[in-house]
Amino acid sequence: MPRNSRIFKIYLFLLGILLAFPILMQAQANKSRVLRQEIIFHDLDHPNPERDYTFYNIVKDNTSYIPFETNISQNLGYDFYDAFLKDGSHVRYSIKGERKIFEKCTGEICYTITNRNFLGISNYGTAWSKGDYYNEEVFKTTSGNTAAFIITERDFYLFNGYTNQWIDFSLDGERILAVANKNELAAVVTDRRIIGIYLPDQKMQELSLLYFRINRFEIKENLIQFYGGGNLYRYEPFKDGIETIPIWR
Repeated sequence: MPRNSRIFKIYLFLLGILLAFPILMQAQANKSRVLRQEIIFHDLDHPNPERDYTFYNIVKDNTSYIPFETNISQNLGYDFYDAFLKDGSHVRYSIKGERKIFEKCTGEICYTITNRNFLGISNYGTAWSKGDYYNEEVFKTTSGNTAAFIITERDFYLFNGYTNQWIDFSLDGERILAVANKNELAAVVTDRRIIGIYLPDQKMQELSLLYFRINRFEIKENLIQFYGGGNLYRYEPFKDGIETIPIWR
C-alpha cells in the first residue's frame, strides 16, 4: 500500500477522534447531571423510602429539641388507612386505589405520601386531611412534632397538625434550604426569603432576602431567630413583620 494512503488513513482516524470528542464530553456531562439529580431526588419506586425521601437542611439549625413522645399511630391496609388518636378515637380513610409511597408518624401527627395525594391526620383533627398534587414525581420530606414538610421540584407543602390542614407554597424557582418545627412554631428558609409560621392560627410572616443569605437559625419557645448578613432577624408571632436587629455595630 502506498505510503501516502497509510498517512491518509491515519489522518482520517485522528480526525474522527477529534470530531467525536465533543460528543463524548457532552454525553459524560449529561450522565453526571443525571447522576447528581438522582442523588437529590429519587423516583417513586425506590426501595428505601425512609432514607431516600428524607430532606436534610443546608442551613444550620441551632434549635434545642427535647425528645417527644409519638402518641398517634396509623395502619395502612389495602382498602383503608386507619389512624388511632391519643383520645382513643379511630379515623378511617378509603384509599380508592391509592398506593403508598412514604409514611411517618411523629409527635402529634401522621402523614402519608401516595401516588395521588398527600394525607395527614393529627391528634387535633377529626378526619384525614388531603392535599392534592399534580405531575410530581420526586419528593423530599421531614417533620417535627406538630408539622410535616414535603418539598417537590416545583412546590412546597406543609401539614399543620394544629389545624389538621395542608398548606402549599409555589416555589417559583426558589430553593428550600432549611425547614424546622418545634411545638407551635415552624421556620422555612429559602434562597430568597425566610418565613415564620405560628401554627395554631396559621399566621405567617416573611422577609425577602436580597443581598445576603441566612447561615443559621433557632426556634425558641416564643420566637424564631434567623442570622445572616450581619443581622439578627426575629420572628415573634404576635408582632407584625420580622424585626431586623444589627449585630455588627
